[in-house]
Amino acid sequence: MIARMLIGIKNLAADYGSIDMPGLFVMAVPTFSLATSVLLQTAVNNPGTKTALISFTKESGLFSTTPEMNQKLFDIYNAGNLLLNIVSIADGKHLFNKIMGEFEKKSFISVELVLIDISQDIFTRVADDELPTILLAWQSWFIRHNKTCVWVVHGGASASYLKNKFLKLNNLFNGLANIVSDGYGIRYEVVFWHLRSAIQTNVSLDISLHEANNEISVNESNGFIPDKKNTAISLEPGNRILVVKSERELQETLPPEWEVLNSLGELKGADTGNIATATIIIYINSRVDINLTANKIIGLRKDNGGWIKIILREMEPCIRAWEERLIIGSGANLIVPYGVAFLRFLSIVYALQGVYLIRNIQDGLEDISQVNPNGYGKNYLQLDDFVRQAISLAGSAQRMEIDASLIKLTLNSAIPVEEIAGLLKIKRTGDIFTFAKDYLY
Repeated sequence: MIARMLIGIKNLAADYGSIDMPGLFVMAVPTFSLATSVLLQTAVNNPGTKTALISFTKESGLFSTTPEMNQKLFDIYNAGNLLLNIVSIADGKHLFNKIMGEFEKKSFISVELVLIDISQDIFTRVADDELPTILLAWQSWFIRHNKTCVWVVHGGASASYLKNKFLKLNNLFNGLANIVSDGYGIRYEVVFWHLRSAIQTNVSLDISLHEANNEISVNESNGFIPDKKNTAISLEPGNRILVVKSERELQETLPPEWEVLNSLGELKGADTGNIATATIIIYINSRVDINLTANKIIGLRKDNGGWIKIILREMEPCIRAWEERLIIGSGANLIVPYGVAFLRFLSIVYALQGVYLIRNIQDGLEDISQVNPNGYGKNYLQLDDFVRQAISLAGSAQRMEIDASLIKLTLNSAIPVEEIAGLLKIKRTGDIFTFAKDYLY
């Protein structure tokens, strides 16, 4: 278990700088002096934590600070809790992979916290399509080894640069914060920050840099109260969240209090206890049997009543319109479509807490009105019936000496199949159509 540690800013409330969970955090700062303060104060504020300090700057530059600060660092080093590593900036294109290779060495086995000083210029060498792979690799490695890493990225445009590059990838790492300096002062901004039971967003605190002491601190006049744009979303401890998804598809870094199950069958296990007020999140893809899932949802509703929350999350575009109606009619609270960003998905999950289902609980699929589980809901033929009809029509045409024509049209993947089917109008007796892979015949 990771002990609670804090980013190196004096008087900073834990909610806005806690690094008490494994994974990757990123902080952008405008100058190297501010980066030095954050890095060194983080090490000094957590003297009992085995820390690795990695820098792209010469050792003399990193430790050009006060004698008092250097003495504190020296004491931590003598206690065996500080590991220093200077990285050559000439390592080039595969720099991040090379640094990660260092983590496999024996000296890193007992390290709990890794602090890395990085210039924003290094990210200019990283293509946009490479960045998700790098973030995911780092996040996965640190979570797997129960360690925490903080990138402190310095440069004049680091705040806006990293925000633009990283914000859409916020499901791949734990948090992003900025120290912004302008003519009016210095601010500490939390773009997003994952904690054990909350997500803090758009927090802005006034801070000061005391250059003589090489120390950053939150101004007491600020009162440690975030501005009006702050949003705090928290989960009541009595409400459990159980996630049903395959381990091989477990790509998203879920909050640690969420419990992961491999199948719906595990919900009946003795270890799950009472789930009458829990939230059940079911991840689905194109391989999922919708009828079976709908029946499972009906069973959950009948066993637990209206307080249980049931959410389906698409891993890929796979649910048709009639299937959505079937799932909702079965008792699900919500279907989250593919493409919804992970951070927004978390917000949706927490927004459902306390919701009670007021719709009637059905006894079976046959009781769900206006839903046809055997097709698109428009009485289209199933495969066997279609083949028989096609054979019958072809035989009739042959006896009547009518020449048949087969037309093959490429489907537009941007238009759902059920919408295309709804636009087709059969105007001549004997004409039929079907879909196969990417084509309409």
